[in-house]
Formats: sequence, structure tokens, C-alpha cells
Amino acid sequence: MKTENVNVNHIDVFQVVTSILAFISLILLLLVVLICYFISLESSYSKTGFYDKVLDQYSIPCVNVSLSPDEDFSLFTIDKHKVVTFKEKHIYFCKFVNLTDLIPKFVDRIGRQRLATGKERKPYLQCGNTSLQPLSGHLTAFYTKISKQHYINKSHTEQPLHWDTEPKSSYISESLHHHEGKIRVPEGRYYFVYAAIHVNLSSSPTETDINSRCTVWIRICTGTTQERERTVLYKSKYFNSKNMTTVTSLNIQGAVYLPKRENVFVKMSNIHTLISNSAGNVFGIYPLN
Repeated sequence: MKTENVNVNHIDVFQVVTSILAFISLILLLLVVLICYFISLESSYSKTGFYDKVLDQYSIPCVNVSLSPDEDFSLFTIDKHKVVTFKEKHIYFCKFVNLTDLIPKFVDRIGRQRLATGKERKPYLQCGNTSLQPLSGHLTAFYTKISKQHYINKSHTEQPLHWDTEPKSSYISESLHHHEGKIRVPEGRYYFVYAAIHVNLSSSPTETDINSRCTVWIRICTGTTQERERTVLYKSKYFNSKNMTTVTSLNIQGAVYLPKRENVFVKMSNIHTLISNSAGNVFGIYPLN
């Protein structure tokens, strides 16, 4: 009887072990089947060209990166080397080489649409203001003093004027960028720009010219680079060279349309005649509604 009981126990253990091994084998078989299925899906997607057309080349409908006529002109004309356009099923697509150029434009468009439809409030409304008008000083800058570090090269007839950025003699909005006398605007719109200079003609190294007259002019220029510089406002004065003790001023102002990320700055002729420590030297800009 004892021998029969031992045999029965051995048979029961064997059956339990066999059941466990069979269960483990079934699980492993299912895992192998799933892995093969996923591999087949990946190979089928790769053959369709989905990754090549969308992920690697960052293609997107061009309407989803359109922000404004001015910004679209900059993207599709000036910076056209950054994007390639093609047409598919009557829809224009933009193919970006760099993902960092695509994401900001796409996010910016979504943010503007949410603001336009009232789904979000403008940031400055979160500070307790109830008005939709921009805060005082928005996109505004002015300078009332020439920088002491400004080096005047007398071998050049004209140079951009560098302005003192100390708080007591200037103000510049946080949304504006200033560098070496140039103000860069973040928005394409109309601005009122003004400037004035104070000059002393007795400091001119040449007392006479062919016409026995001395010319002093002031220009307000814009541009992103020196090669693409253009004059938007200009004023000049003529003086008789026999009376070279004249101390005078020139001022200029007007409404100017500045594209996004455009620099605006002041240039003058005969820069050696500038009275650099005079309070009559000013330069400023503010947006027009």
C-alpha cells in the first residue's frame, strides 16, 4: 500500500510540473507571435514611405504656418532656403529642413487663433488690468544722450549713432532689442520714429568745398544687415562756409512701416561736427494704432 501511495504522489507532482511548463510555453509562444506581428507592422509602414514624407522631412500644410502677409513674405521669399513647398491633392505643403524652424511658427499660429477666438486672454490681462489696450510703454524706446563709449571714426563721413542705455537717459521696452545704436522691432506695423542732432560747424576740418557750402544731413535707416540698408527718412541743411561758427540742430520725424525683426537706427554726415554731450541729441520710436 505504501508503494502505491508513493507512486500516486509522484504522478501528481509530475502532472503539476507538466501543467506549469505547458502554461509557460503557451505564454512564450504568444509573446513570439506578438513580436512577429509588431515587426510585420513596422516593415509595412516603412514600405509606405510614411516616415520619409512626414517625420524625417517635417512636412505640414502651408496654411498651418501662415501668420501674416509680412511674415509669410519673409518665410517664403527672404528665407525660402529654409523651406520647400510642393502640392499634393490640391493642398500646398511646406517641407522644413529644421524642426526648430517649424515648431515655433506652428505654436505661434495656434496661440494667435486662440486669442482671436477669445479662448485665451492676452498675457497682460493676468496682471489685474481689465483693458485690452497695450500697457504703457509697449514697443516704445527713446534716448536722450549719445553713448560715451561711442567711437567716432573721422575717416568715415557717416556712422550709425550709438546711444546711452542708462536708465536716467533712456527707456526701452522689454519687447524691443537694442544693440550698437540699432533697435529691432518684434512686430511688423507702423511706428512713429523721430530723431534730432546738435552740431557745431566750427569743428569741421574742411572749411570750404567746391560750392563754398557745408552740408549736414541726418537719416533714419532700416534693415536687417548692412547690405540691405535703406533710408526711410531724410533731412539736410546747407550752410555758407564763410560762417563756420554756426551751432545748429537737425530734427526729423515721421510714420514708418517696419517689418518684423527689422532694425531702425540713425546716421548723420560730418559726424565729427556732432556735439556728443548735448541734450539736443534724441532718438525714439513708438507704435501707432
